[in-house]
Amino acid sequence: MRYDMGKSGGFSVVELLVVLAIFGVFASFAIPQYLIYIETAQATACLVERGQTNRMIIAYMSDHQDTAFNSLAQLVGDGYVEEVPNCPHGGQWVLVPSSDNNGTPVVGCSIHFWPEDDVVSEPLTSLGSTFDEITKAMIALINGYYEDSGRYPRSWGSKAFTDIGLDPEEWGEAVEGLEYTPRGKRLGVSPADGYTINVTLTNGQEMELPASRNWSIWYSMEDGNWYYKNINDKNQVDISTLTVTAD
Repeated sequence: MRYDMGKSGGFSVVELLVVLAIFGVFASFAIPQYLIYIETAQATACLVERGQTNRMIIAYMSDHQDTAFNSLAQLVGDGYVEEVPNCPHGGQWVLVPSSDNNGTPVVGCSIHFWPEDDVVSEPLTSLGSTFDEITKAMIALINGYYEDSGRYPRSWGSKAFTDIGLDPEEWGEAVEGLEYTPRGKRLGVSPADGYTINVTLTNGQEMELPASRNWSIWYSMEDGNWYYKNINDKNQVDISTLTVTAD
C-alpha cells in the first residue's frame, strides 16, 4: 500500500521508516558528541575561572605575607574580587593545599578538578567545614560589605545572609554542631541542640555553654575579639580554646 503525499509523488511507509532510521543513526552519534562538547566547554570555563582565582590568591598572599590564606572569602574582604568565586557550572570550589609556589593553595572543584588522594575532602559548606574556616570567611564578607558601603549589613531575617552574598537556606542547618548567625557588626555562633561549646575566658575561667542555656559566642567587628553571651570585657573569650562536644 502506498500513501500519496502530493501530486509529485509520495513516500511509502517503508521509505519513511528508512528515513527515520537514518536520522536515528545520525542522532546516536551527534547527541553524545554534543554532550561531550558541553561538558568540555563547562570544564574549560571552570579551568579559566580557577586560573584567574589562583592568580588573585597569589596576589593576596604577596600583599599579606603575615596573614594565613584559608578562605576564598578573604579575596572579597580585601577587594580582590566582588563576590566569593565559585564554579560557573555547578561545582563546589575549595582550597587545596599545595607544596608548589611556597605553599600557596590552589582552587579545586568538586566536579572539574578534585585531587585523587584522601587529604582533601569536599567542604561541608560554601565557606569551608571548620569553625576557623567558616568564621574567618564570614568575617571577611562582613568587612568587605562595610568597606564597599560604609555601613554594616542588616542584622535581621534572611537579609543578614543575603547582604553578604550567602544563601540563608544553606545556613539554616547546623555544621558540626554549630549554628552560624551574622548580625550586622556581630557574628554569633551557637551550639545546636544536643551540643555544648566549651571555651576559656581570657581571665582563665572555663565555661560550658550547652544549647539549653541559649548562650552564644559573639565576634565583634569593632574590636576583633570574641565574647560569650554579650559584648563585655569580662566575657572576652580566648577563641583558641574552643571545643564542641555532643551531650
